[in-house]
Amino acid sequence: MLAAVILSGGASRRMGTPKALLPYRAGTFLEHLLSVTDHPRIGWRRVVLGADAHAIAEGVIDVTPMITGEVSLDGVDATFDELSDPNRHCKIVVTP
Repeated sequence: MLAAVILSGGASRRMGTPKALLPYRAGTFLEHLLSVTDHPRIGWRRVVLGADAHAIAEGVIDVTPMITGEVSLDGVDATFDELSDPNRHCKIVVTP
């Protein structure tokens, strides 16, 4: 089983715009990388975020394919146990 780590934490100071959010094919460059890493031989995917993390929080990039679970605030403690197994979960959303 393979793992995919997508490095998307740069500030893009010289370019002036986040490279991950550049238009590419039918979406953004990051969305393209997520789609090509959605492969049966890749067991888990991780995206390392930095400067453009706010754009994902604002919904610019659809992270739905990366969400493997959802919990309420009462379930946050157990969430950390779930996330410790990368074969089970890669991103869990906490909903109020």
